[in-house]
Amino acid sequence: MKKPGVAGVSHRRFVAAAVLVVGLLDVLLAAKRHPVLRVGPLHDIFHFAVVHGSRYLLLFGALALLASARGLLHGKRQALHVAVGASVATLVAHGFKRVDLAGMGVTVGLLVLLLGSSRYFPARSDPMRSRQGLAWIVLGEFGVFLYGVVGLYLLDANFRAPTEPAESVLQAFQLLLLQPASTIEPVTRHGEWFVDSVRVMALVVLGIGIWHLLHPVVHRLGAGRAERARVHSLLETYAANSLAYFHLLEDKAYYLAEDGESFIGYKVVGSTAVVLGEPVGEPGSCRAITASFARFCDLNGWSFCFHQVTPDGAMLLQDCGLTALKLGEEAIIPVEQFSLGGKSFKHLRNATNRLEREGYRFELITQPITDEDLRELEEVSNAWLADGNHRERTFSLGAFSREYMRATELAVIRTPAGRVDAFANLIPSFRSTSGNFDLMRRRPDSADGVMDLLFVNLITLFRERGYDGMNLGFAPLANIEGSGLVPRALRLISERGGRAFNFAGLRAFKDKWHPVWEPRYLVFRSELQLPALALAVARAGEIRRNRPLGVSSIPGVVRRYPFSIGIATIVIGFQVITIFWPALHDSGIAHLGLNWPALKRGEIYRVLTSLLIQPSSGIAGPFGVLGILGVPLAERLAGTKVTAAVFFFGDAFATVAILAGLRIVDVAGFKDTSTWTDRLDVGSSSAVLATLALIGIAAPRRWGLPLLGFLAAALVLRLALVGHFADYQHALSAVIGALLAMVLLLMAPARPH
Repeated sequence: MKKPGVAGVSHRRFVAAAVLVVGLLDVLLAAKRHPVLRVGPLHDIFHFAVVHGSRYLLLFGALALLASARGLLHGKRQALHVAVGASVATLVAHGFKRVDLAGMGVTVGLLVLLLGSSRYFPARSDPMRSRQGLAWIVLGEFGVFLYGVVGLYLLDANFRAPTEPAESVLQAFQLLLLQPASTIEPVTRHGEWFVDSVRVMALVVLGIGIWHLLHPVVHRLGAGRAERARVHSLLETYAANSLAYFHLLEDKAYYLAEDGESFIGYKVVGSTAVVLGEPVGEPGSCRAITASFARFCDLNGWSFCFHQVTPDGAMLLQDCGLTALKLGEEAIIPVEQFSLGGKSFKHLRNATNRLEREGYRFELITQPITDEDLRELEEVSNAWLADGNHRERTFSLGAFSREYMRATELAVIRTPAGRVDAFANLIPSFRSTSGNFDLMRRRPDSADGVMDLLFVNLITLFRERGYDGMNLGFAPLANIEGSGLVPRALRLISERGGRAFNFAGLRAFKDKWHPVWEPRYLVFRSELQLPALALAVARAGEIRRNRPLGVSSIPGVVRRYPFSIGIATIVIGFQVITIFWPALHDSGIAHLGLNWPALKRGEIYRVLTSLLIQPSSGIAGPFGVLGILGVPLAERLAGTKVTAAVFFFGDAFATVAILAGLRIVDVAGFKDTSTWTDRLDVGSSSAVLATLALIGIAAPRRWGLPLLGFLAAALVLRLALVGHFADYQHALSAVIGALLAMVLLLMAPARPH
């Protein structure tokens, strides 16, 4: 199978963008009752029911196109099939929607593009995800159908005429297929909401099913003993850089060359395969395995990159047609030339001499390590993690565990009283000429210079063992070169991101040892993939652990969910009170509701208080339930501060923006909107939708993305078919909530695991 390469990636992006644009255009055309381009009297020959039904079919096809765009980006063949089928459906819909030539012309063009691009979409589907997708579509749609049948029969008081069982079945089936119901006519707001809910649920279930069907192949770790033994043998024969030992961590998968003379160690993050370093093995085999691995990733619908590649590895991969970008530098102390003499090392010399006079000593702990030593090392590690919000990482580093410590050699600094104050664990160097260590930790209350004393003794130890250097590890974004947009952006992050990431401090700590700096690269296929690759590299080192709730009492619950409890107490408490005193509800709207005249009077407090009062007295409906369930979940995923900010400001920004927009329209004379700008706006529906968007952003992708898809589908359907003032406000609040969530979560400090 021919590798698509950079041209294939660009073509897939073009096709996905075209599908996305046509899908959005079809949503707009579905909302428009009349065709953009008419053909004489042809547009009047169709019955109203046919035209109305074609709008729903058009919306169905548009959402299917939008759902397929992500799969097309990853070269999924099933995504191509879905897009072709959706295009055919929209072409038919445009024909019956009074012969909309504009829509038909665009759709035909898209169909020609899709049918001519099949060779760029070789990626297979994940079997388990495909089965889940089919289950979602079949069982989910059947559940929606039953929901519609039961609801239409039991809620017949909300419709103009009573519904019989047979009629409920027929009308529910029509709603499921997004066709207009022919005999039921809602006469209450609740009836309209129920009819819309059936259609929304049908679309959402279909969207989730398609998302599962088009998901890239999910990689499941499971390296066998023979495979791991072969990797270890290749490392002993060929590995010559500091990352070699980390190929043996449990989070790595292996791609072995057909001749068995090279391998690639990688981790799949979402739909990206992040490779640790370069291929390891015989040079000719490494070139062959690079091309083979690229085809393997294409087949699975993955993008890929090689992280922390050496200069020699970068040259090899560039010869295979890939692009290298300098990410930073690795520091290596030349141990033979190192000496504490001279003015530049005066501070180090004084600190280490002082500690040695006070009785601090260096000790090497070899196997077997006693339980007492392990307990003390764990104590040091936990104290280090808790101090300054440090956290465990993996992939290109190890994480503390007693099993990991037992597998390595340990260098420690003991106090005069015999307590371990600092340690580093030594790891095999294989064919590297530099000594390596991994974890480097100390007690927060240890004496100044204790890490310097540890390093000085490690340098001596590695010199005695015949090494040329001691590896100090990677300094990200150090000495970034180049004049392109990406190198300039990396230099800007390095210069401006000091407070958040301390790049300069990390380099300065290493630089004081006067090391030799060696460049390290990120190697990839196309610069268009860089944002997604950068996110995958960052996530590759994350350790996901099932954290306990940590609440075994009422005070614990209050400490964990202060915002959820506070907002629920205020909103639900006021609702309960209004059951007995309905007049209090009207008074609350008058004094706390928001409108344009209140903003002109400077009553800014109403921006926040308006969402605490619900539109009707008594217990709220579906948005109240969503809020009760959603806010605590958001607080658990994103923290109290982020949840509170998104809840209040997601509502406030959207409400004020809509009021300001309506006022501008009114002043410009385009339309009289005073009815809306003068009406007192209350309710937490916008805040709840912003919070749901936050959950979708903060949650793991396996259910965060379906939630965002559900939310987007519901809002798009409401906008396309109803387009009420509140629908625009809800959609804007969800978008603002998602954007706020991304910004605040990126700015939030990392929490220790």
